[in-house]
Amino acid sequence: MNADVAPSGYLKVAVRTWSSRQDLPGRTFAESDRIIGNSLVHRVTWKSEDKIGHQGRPVMLRVQMRQAKLFAFEFD
Repeated sequence: MNADVAPSGYLKVAVRTWSSRQDLPGRTFAESDRIIGNSLVHRVTWKSEDKIGHQGRPVMLRVQMRQAKLFAFEFD
């Protein structure tokens, strides 16, 4: 993830399947590790785990930001 986040800010990511109104278990904002700093390669993790766990289903990412700029994201 390419983002610039102030030290007093944060960027968090939640994941939900396309057809669901709820985030995937373990992939909520509450479990998302806080991203800070300026980097082209921030890695999104949830309690230090980076697998999305979507089992091949289409997903949507929800992003929560404070004092942050999100420029781009990429999947491995």
